[in-house]
Amino acid sequence: MNPEIQQELLKRLDAFAQKLGVTAEHLWGVLVKQAQIEATIAFGWTIFELILFVIAVLCLRAAYKHGREWLDGEKYIPLWATALYGCFATPLSIIAAMFNLFDFIRWYSNPEYFALQEILKVLR
Repeated sequence: MNPEIQQELLKRLDAFAQKLGVTAEHLWGVLVKQAQIEATIAFGWTIFELILFVIAVLCLRAAYKHGREWLDGEKYIPLWATALYGCFATPLSIIAAMFNLFDFIRWYSNPEYFALQEILKVLR
């Protein structure tokens, strides 16, 4: 980073921290801790979305396996509901899980970068 830009960034960060009534070091520590919290939340969402993916695959399997039986009987609506849920939830849940896993890795492995990004958002 250019030294002039770095000095300007530090000056703005100190001014922002003074407005909040804290030191810049405290603000930095809070943002790094928040990055770890965000990483944990992203991991939790990843696990939740993978569970939804498994449920969707099981729904598709059940609709495929019992489809003819359900079309002939009283379970016509559950067949379509199960198939629609499986068709939409399967790709959406795996895509969302991949994005959240990416966020987890990014925030957990480099929380200082997350803190810097948050500071730059505020200073713009």
